Amino acid sequence: MVWDKDRGDELRRDRRRSAAAIFSIWTSIPAIALAAFAAATGPGLADTGTASHPCLVPKTTGLPVELSDSNTLTFTAKNGHQFYLADVLFVPAHEHASDVPAPLKDADEQFQAIPAGPVDRWNMRPAWIVVASADGSGMATLQEDLIGQGKAVVVPWHATDICSQQLLKVESTARHRQVGRWKTEKPRSTAIPEALVEQAGSHAIAQGRIVSLGKTDSTRYLNFGWYWKRDLTAVISRQDESRFAKALQARGHRLEDLAGKAVRVRGVVELRDGPLIRLTHPGQLEVLDSQGNERE
Repeated sequence: MVWDKDRGDELRRDRRRSAAAIFSIWTSIPAIALAAFAAATGPGLADTGTASHPCLVPKTTGLPVELSDSNTLTFTAKNGHQFYLADVLFVPAHEHASDVPAPLKDADEQFQAIPAGPVDRWNMRPAWIVVASADGSGMATLQEDLIGQGKAVVVPWHATDICSQQLLKVESTARHRQVGRWKTEKPRSTAIPEALVEQAGSHAIAQGRIVSLGKTDSTRYLNFGWYWKRDLTAVISRQDESRFAKALQARGHRLEDLAGKAVRVRGVVELRDGPLIRLTHPGQLEVLDSQGNERE
C-alpha cells in the first residue's frame, strides 16, 4: 500500500487538535518483526499471555510503560521509547488535561506497549496498550476500554481485519448504549453531504446507502448519490481492492454487490468538488442490514 503523505499530515493535525494519539504509516507487523523489537529493547519485557486476543500476535511481548502525557495519551518506557494508541481517535468529553479516562486513574493498573507499526517522524511508535491488573486477574487493550466508554472512535490503520472488527463491535455497543460522545452524536448521514463538507480535513463517520459503483483502471468508486460534485464518494485504490474483496468475503459480502447496500464508512474527509473519503483499510467499510443496523 502506498503511503499518502497529505492524508497522513491531515490525520496528524487531527490528532493534535483533538488531543489524540492516532497513527502514522500503515504496515502489518509479523511475529518476526515483533521479536526483533523485543530483542532490541532488551530486558524488562513480559509475556502478555494474550494469545486469544484478536489484536495481538500469540505469545508476543510487551514493554512496561507509564503514562507520560495525559493530553495526548502518550506512554514512555524506561528506555525512553515513546508510544501512542494505535487505531483510535481519542475524543475527551472536555478539552482539559484533568479529563483522564478512568483506567488511567487506577493505581492498580499496569500498562504494557506492544508495537503496532514503525517509528514515525516524531520518534514515536503506535502500539496496542495492554492493561493488566496488578493481581493478574485480567488483561485487555486500553483502546477497547476507551472505545467502550465512548471516549474514542475506531480509526482502522494498523489492525488486521479481525482486530478492527473486534474494535468496531465495542464501538457499536457504546453507540447503542449512548455513552460518552454517543450521548449527543451519531454518524453523519450521507444524504446530507453539506454536513460532511463541514468536516473537511477531519476524521468523520458517515452512514447511508450506496446508490452506484464505478470503476476505472486505478480506482473503485462507491457513490452515495447521483451527482458526484455534491454527494459523498468513497474510493478504493486498485492496489487495495483485493484486500477489501477478501475481507468482505469473510463477512459474507462481495465488493461487486455493494450497490444498494446500507454501509458505514469512516476516514478523513477531502473535498473533490463533493466530499470524498479514501478507504485504505477494510475496517473503514462496514456493511449494515437493510434497516441500517450492524450485521451480526
